[in-house]
Amino acid sequence: MFLLYLIIFINGFYDIICGLSILFFPTFFFAKIHPQVFHKKDINNDILKRFLAYWIITQGFIRISIIYPSITINNLIAISYLFEAFVFTYEYIYFKTFYKTLWIVITSLILCFLLLIQN
Repeated sequence: MFLLYLIIFINGFYDIICGLSILFFPTFFFAKIHPQVFHKKDINNDILKRFLAYWIITQGFIRISIIYPSITINNLIAISYLFEAFVFTYEYIYFKTFYKTLWIVITSLILCFLLLIQN
């Protein structure tokens, strides 16, 4: 259980770093990771990048709340992973970003499942 919580905490911290990098340090390595999942023509818009950053930061803060584990927190984090899997599945189906999104969908579903069985 500790290892799962550590992975989720690190993932949340990573999300916050990536989101802040998109907003404030666009040339930084972490700023390019999430936007590269999408087709270049779709994510060249600065407003879309900012909204992506806000979403990533929001997920990050939800996930680092694992330091206060409870059924409610675990369920909220599981929902954030389920939502992420849904969004990237949608990306695959409608925009054909399969090879980039498969990893995200699978790991999000695994983490969601592991959190739900912890309850």
